[in-house]
Amino acid sequence: MQPIAVFAAAAAAAFLPGVPQVSAHARFPECKNLLVTPAVKIPALGYDPSIPMVPNGPFVKQQFDTTVFSTPPIPADPSSPHYKIRRRYLEHGCGGTLNNIHNYWIRNSSSDYSKHGDTSAGWAHRIKNYYMRPFDAETLTQTQSLTQQLLAKGKDVS
Repeated sequence: MQPIAVFAAAAAAAFLPGVPQVSAHARFPECKNLLVTPAVKIPALGYDPSIPMVPNGPFVKQQFDTTVFSTPPIPADPSSPHYKIRRRYLEHGCGGTLNNIHNYWIRNSSSDYSKHGDTSAGWAHRIKNYYMRPFDAETLTQTQSLTQQLLAKGKDVS
C-alpha cells in the first residue's frame, strides 16, 4: 500500500468513529487512486448502486451492501436459533454483505427466505434466521473474482 493511501486510511479510521452514523458501518460507493493523473475511480467491492442512499431509511435495507468483517453479520439475539454462536472477526480479510446473503438465499431457499414477504414479520424472519446466522462461504464477497472482473473491464485496481 502506498504511504499516502496508508495515511488516508489511518485518518479515516481516526475520524469516522467519531461520527455516529458511521461508527459501526460505513458505505463506500467507490475507491479512488489519487496517485495517478487523472485519478482513477472504481466501484467499491460489494457496492450495489441499485440500493438507494436514503437518509433515515429502514435499518437493514440501508446497510444491504455495507461490507461486514465479522460473522454473523448481525449479532444474534435470544430470538434467533443462532444465539449461542459467538461472533468473531473474519481474519482472512474477506467480508460479506446482507445483499450477498439475500441473493444467495433467494436462489437456494426462496420459499423459506421470502416467507411473509416484504412485511415487518418477513424482515423479522429473515433477520433472525439468515442475517444473524454465520456467513456461508458462498455469501462472502468474492474479492478475487470481482477484482478480475474490474481488470477485464480495463479498470486500474492498483
